[in-house]
Amino acid sequence: MTIISLYNNKGGVAKTTTAITTASCLVQLGKRVLLLDLDPQANASDAAGIGEEGNVSLLLELLLTSRGSDPFSMGQVDGLRRPSSIIGCDVIPASPALDQFAEQAAQGTNREFRLQTILAPLRSSYDYILIDCPPSLSLLTMNALAASDYVVIPCDSSKYALTGMSNLITKYNKIRESCNQTLEIAGILNTKVEMRAQTSRLSREKLADYFGDLLFTSYIPKSASVEKSQYAGETLLTYDRHSPALAAYQSFTKELIQRVSTKKNQ
Repeated sequence: MTIISLYNNKGGVAKTTTAITTASCLVQLGKRVLLLDLDPQANASDAAGIGEEGNVSLLLELLLTSRGSDPFSMGQVDGLRRPSSIIGCDVIPASPALDQFAEQAAQGTNREFRLQTILAPLRSSYDYILIDCPPSLSLLTMNALAASDYVVIPCDSSKYALTGMSNLITKYNKIRESCNQTLEIAGILNTKVEMRAQTSRLSREKLADYFGDLLFTSYIPKSASVEKSQYAGETLLTYDRHSPALAAYQSFTKELIQRVSTKKNQ
């Protein structure tokens, strides 16, 4: 079982789209998947067709009651999961209430390790748990990275992508040292790429020069189908099976599986 966080402290890099589409591609490959939406904006939850009905604040309650050391029982965490017919996997939805976590847990102990205890009883039920992190290095993000085996960093081809990535890697190294010394970067995924545009080509070349093998061979082209599928309430798999973006995500998903397998066997 593998837990993978998708994180970038820069918004607009297709982080949530990558989480949703990768989850659906893993399901297509026969994998058991849990998607955890840890972003208070709850965009992944919305894309999965899960609204705010019911006890969506249960995740916040468990984060606040966790002592960060003793795992919860399956009975305590089972109510977190909702099936998503859109993605084809289970989802732990987010809500704006998660914004309260950092403030309410300010005086608590083991604040960075609480998600770890919540996910512990769920690990045996899935092949992959994907975590859609907030676009900031918040306490929620630190919990996600502390609980994860790997992190995937989506990165667009904008002018400031390389500068932002260098800063992010520095923060990752600090978190790895203080919270999770086994956390590894699975790779950097270049998104919203327009290979006919010189700026995208130059940005990808710079990413490859700077990060080398950390950059996934697969990259995600900019595609109108992505936004259209979101408005249609579907994944790319059901909305447009011939989309170049879907083919790219399918290629990325297979590359991700291979990378994780190789790293585990090293």
